[in-house]
Amino acid sequence: MTTHLGSGQSRSSRRLMILCGLILAAASGPASADVEVSVEHVVRGADVIALGRITETDPEGTEVGPMKQLFTRSTFKVEAYYKGAGPEEINVFSHGGVETDPNGRMTFTTVSGGTGVRTGEEVLLFLRAVVGEKDGYWIFAHGAKYEVKTDQETGQRTVTLRFRKKKYMRGKTLEGFERLAQFEEMKATVASGELPIGRFLTEKIRVEDLGARLEKVVKGEALPVL
Repeated sequence: MTTHLGSGQSRSSRRLMILCGLILAAASGPASADVEVSVEHVVRGADVIALGRITETDPEGTEVGPMKQLFTRSTFKVEAYYKGAGPEEINVFSHGGVETDPNGRMTFTTVSGGTGVRTGEEVLLFLRAVVGEKDGYWIFAHGAKYEVKTDQETGQRTVTLRFRKKKYMRGKTLEGFERLAQFEEMKATVASGELPIGRFLTEKIRVEDLGARLEKVVKGEALPVL
């Protein structure tokens, strides 16, 4: 992120901008269809949160729903469910895909803000059920997919989650949030316990710790029962 400072700004303001630039370096701007968003943003809309691997992708797009929108269907082998439950393998649909006409001409359709997956990719997905599709789910938001990274030396698997609310942060991420209180301009944000919508801090979490961490978010963001 590049920050431009005016010549008339105070030293305190410059320090604030630099600190915010460092702490929020991985953060997005205002949320939109093309911008990655935080866990808190997608957890409520997800029927299923699951960790697993994409084992196969259908090369031909699939029309889904009453509007006959074109999606790409992939087979997702589930290692663990963190919200919801289901079989060991489910169908995951992502916006866009390849369509072949009767003459064999192929057209690739893309959707702004759509999130795709690749065969062999290990991911954490926040998914919404597709009406009319048995065991079918779609990646409903840009930011509903997190890649699993594996350390080549230790074999340790991690997922870097994006948090907006202080109560879900731990370690250096939490320390970074609290450091914002050093500046008068950010005290209200820190006191509120959450960053503005569209902003987040990232935290690398071991796969074995994902269950406990996501459980807190799922419970904390659950809609009230009326």
